[in-house]
Amino acid sequence: MKYPLSPAALPVDGTLGKGPLALLTALAQLSRRYGPHVFTPARVGILAHYSPGSSTFREYMRQLTAAGLVLRSARGFQLLPDGDAKAGDVPPLPTGAALVDYWEKQVGKGQGAILRAVADSSGAVAADTVAERAGFSVTSSTWREYTRQLRALQLIAGKHILTPGEALR
Repeated sequence: MKYPLSPAALPVDGTLGKGPLALLTALAQLSRRYGPHVFTPARVGILAHYSPGSSTFREYMRQLTAAGLVLRSARGFQLLPDGDAKAGDVPPLPTGAALVDYWEKQVGKGQGAILRAVADSSGAVAADTVAERAGFSVTSSTWREYTRQLRALQLIAGKHILTPGEALR
C-alpha cells in the first residue's frame, strides 16, 4: 500500500481532526497495552471504527505518518513517541474477561459468538466444537470468513484447533 506524499500533513497549528485523532487514540491504546509493536491496519481500524481498506483510513494514516506521529511499515503501523505524547490521556483497553467482552462487542454478533466460544474453552478447542457452540457449520463460507477476520485481528489463532489469539493476552 503506497501513500502519496503531501506537503502538509496537519494544519499549521498541529491540531488533529476527529478521524486522525481516533486512529491515533486506537494506536495509543494498543501500544500502551501491548508495548511498542507494529499493529495491523485491521486492529487499528476496528478500534477507531474505520475500515482499513477505505480511502479515509489511508488518508488519515498518511497524515499521521507525514506528521511524524506514526511509523508505517509493510506489516502495519507503529506509534512513535511524538504520537504517544499527542494522543495524551486515552482510556486503557480492558484486561482479563473484560477484554473478551470488549472485543466481542467490537467485532459483531457472529464473530463475537465464535470469539466467546473460543475464550470460554480455556485453551485449545477443535474448530467444529466452536462452530457448533456458536451456531455455525464449520464448512460454511460464513464460518471461514468470520474466523479469517478474527485471525486477522489476532483474536483467535489456528484453523482446525483454535486458541485465544495474541490480542486477548
